[in-house]
Amino acid sequence: MAEKILKPHVVTIEYTAVVMAENPADAYSVASMHEREITSDEQADISTGHEISSEDALSAYGWNGTCLPYGGDGHSTLREIFAALDALPTRDTKTADMFSEPSGS
Repeated sequence: MAEKILKPHVVTIEYTAVVMAENPADAYSVASMHEREITSDEQADISTGHEISSEDALSAYGWNGTCLPYGGDGHSTLREIFAALDALPTRDTKTADMFSEPSGS
């Protein structure tokens, strides 16, 4: 059986809370002070992930190639992961499974 290949995916996790404040800047400050409480009290809205395939695309999400992704091995940076994925042979999806044995054989 072929080994699963994990690839970086971007997800957005959002919390909605109501805070008491004088203005929008103060609201940000109040939310920051209560961030831990907000995240423990509220259920997060998590978007379905989409694959990200290059280090350049990370900056749009505030990440870079030296970051460690959640769910990884704990020591491989995204730069190293992208390099390893780029080194994998490309697979012809039209014929790749044409000659494989059916599962259970």
